[in-house]
Order: sequence, then C-alpha cells, then structure tokens
Amino acid sequence: MSASPAPDAVAGPGPLAVPTFHCLGLYWSPPEGGPEKAVLVRFRAQGASAWREGLSMRYNPIPGTDEDLTDYRGSLVDLAPGTTYEVQLTLAGTSTTARLTATTWSEDFPVGQTVRVGSRDQPLEITESGSPGAYRLYDGRGATIDVRHAHNACITIDAAYVIVRGFTLKGAGRPSRPDSRPIGAIAINGGHHIVIEDCDISDWGSLNPKTGFGYNYDSAIYSRAAGLRQLVVQRCRLHDPTCDGSTWSEPVYPTHSAGPQYISLFNAGGEEWMTGHQYIFHNTAFGPREWLPTGGLGGTRIVKHVTSRNNILQVRTPQQHSLSNHRANLDNSYDYDLFNGQIPPGVETRGIRGEPTYVERAGFDPATQTGRFQLAPHSPGAGAGETLPNFSGAFSGKAPDIGAHQRGAPPMQFGVRTR
Repeated sequence: MSASPAPDAVAGPGPLAVPTFHCLGLYWSPPEGGPEKAVLVRFRAQGASAWREGLSMRYNPIPGTDEDLTDYRGSLVDLAPGTTYEVQLTLAGTSTTARLTATTWSEDFPVGQTVRVGSRDQPLEITESGSPGAYRLYDGRGATIDVRHAHNACITIDAAYVIVRGFTLKGAGRPSRPDSRPIGAIAINGGHHIVIEDCDISDWGSLNPKTGFGYNYDSAIYSRAAGLRQLVVQRCRLHDPTCDGSTWSEPVYPTHSAGPQYISLFNAGGEEWMTGHQYIFHNTAFGPREWLPTGGLGGTRIVKHVTSRNNILQVRTPQQHSLSNHRANLDNSYDYDLFNGQIPPGVETRGIRGEPTYVERAGFDPATQTGRFQLAPHSPGAGAGETLPNFSGAFSGKAPDIGAHQRGAPPMQFGVRTR
C-alpha cells in the first residue's frame, strides 16, 4: 500500500496530476465545464506515437470540502512505474483542451548509507534521514526485535527518505497503560518518503480489560503524524496480534467490531474521499453458495454517486439484493452487471440476470497462491461487458467478460512475494 497527498495541490483550474507507482490522478477545471459535458482523456508514454484512450471524467464539483480540488477528477491506471506520460484533456463538444506531463513513482529506491541492525529487546529509534538520491537503509534481515511487551513499539520513525527492511518484530504494547491510546509495533511519529518492506510483524497490542478484547486500533503500523506522505508498505506479513477483536455479533458491548488493526493512519497528508463519485468496475463475488454474500452492491443500505459496470453481483438467493433499492439512493448508474438477486426498477438495461458458471477448478489454490476466477465460455456474462477505456484490460472478442478475471488471462497471483 502507499499513501501520498497531491504535491502542493490547491483548488483551481489545473490541470494537475498526482502520481503513484501505477496510476495518475487527474484534476482539471475548464472554464466552460458543466454537468452536460464530460472531459475526454487520452494518454501515452512520452516518446510513443500512438495515443490510448482513458476513462472520461464527469463534472462533479463538491464545494466547501477538502476534496474540491477541481471540477473534474479522474484516474489513469495500469501504468508503468518510473515512466513519464503525456496526457491530453478535452472538454467534450468544445475546442478547449489542456496537456500535461507527469511521471509515475519509481519502484527503485536509491540507497545511500546502510545501517545493519542486529537482534535486540529494546526499541529501535530512527531519527536520521536520507535524501531523495540516497535513502538511508535500516537493514534488519535476519534480526528480531522482540520487546516482550515491555515497550509500546519495536521501531519508532521520525525521519524522511528511509527504508526499513527485513525485520521480524514482536511483542509491542505494554500490558497495562494509563489510557486506551493505540500503539504501533512500527510507530511513525513524523516524516515522509518512508518505505517499510519485507517485514514480519506479530504479537502486537494488549488486552483491554473493559471489553475483553484487544485495544481498538493497536496496529502493526501506526501513525498520527500530521503531514505524513509517501509512505510505502510492501511485501510485509502482518499477522497474529496478541488479542482478538470483537465482531458485529457480540451479545454484549462492544457490539461494533473493534480491536487490533494491521495499518492505521490518522491525520496523514494523503488525499481523502468522502463526497465524490465512486466507480466500481470488474469485480467478482465468488465462493460456494453458502459463503456468498447476502447483499451485493450496498445490500439494503443507502448508496449514492456510484457507477457500477461489469461486476458479478451473485447473492445466495434470488430474494436478496444484488443492488440496493433504498429510497434514499441518489445519482447511481448500474449497467452491464451479472446479477441473480433483487435490483431497483429501471436499471441494468444491458445487464444480465443469471448465475455465473466458472471454468473447471476455479478458485484459489493455496499450494501455488494463485487463483482462477474466469467465466466458462458459455456462462452468462462471458463477452457481455462494456469496454471501459483503460480499465477493462486485454480481452479477446468484441467485448470484455463481466467480472474480475478475463478468459485467457493467466492465473491471479497472491501473497507477499507477488510483484
């Protein structure tokens, strides 16, 4: 995962781009924009001759909120890391255009000084920073920091341009504490451009005697640092906290799920989403019938500002809701989905009512950490999706399959070693 804000992003006409490794967030406020006009998007790697089409952006100002950077917002996905792209934006039906270039993050972090750390039972404090061209590497490969619940953290970080690599961390979180303030096995107190990779973190947190469960938000990686940005957590195993959390089904307090977490970030400098538009594309609700969801997109809850395309929304029985029909729903667009449950009237005009049939031996293989979730050739939804520029990926035939896994694609790879 990664967290980063728009670099010095401010409300205005744009255009501007916010990069991550494989994506660009796009922002623009053309002067003639309005609800009836989309912004058309095309892009190419710098130096390439052919343009590729991106998903158009809809007019969606949200005044009075922190998210109101521009009137139009969208994304380019499945990009190459460390690559400069040219992007052209055009207001539909006009001659108004804008062009920009942006570079995705590189997956190679240049290392300057390396600090080898051995096994210990005291926390490691990281306060010395590296630089953009020379990250300071704290190399913990082969080392275990087990503070045996005598300290609230195994590692604390207040630095920039640092890499924390290969540590085994155990035992964060004192058994008694004066308040219920959460702890983190890795506690980030400040900084930016921080990489945490190839770490194994377990046995963090402690028991809250008032609930009988672990303290809420005790985390493997925790931060309340205002302005934290460009945090990268990759290929880590975060598992087996000291205590369990509660579930939604507890007979007494707490009946809301609470307890230890894997990663908790508060007050960070990254972008937030609350009142904007959601796009839900190419997802599959997969499993044996007894483990299928009892509600699809939204169940019976309120759903607003959602565009749903090419999703398999299979529920356990036809009486359950594949799409929410709550009377307070607003500004939703549902089409080209495969569903077997209840849906609101007047939607899914090109959707398909039916149940998917999958290829032989479909599902997750724990031995290889791979999964096959493709539809069988004659299944409802095969070749029946809508082509979504830059989102549907490669497919054979005239149209993509509905669902997450296209026929002919290799098995999906899962696990911490996936790249």
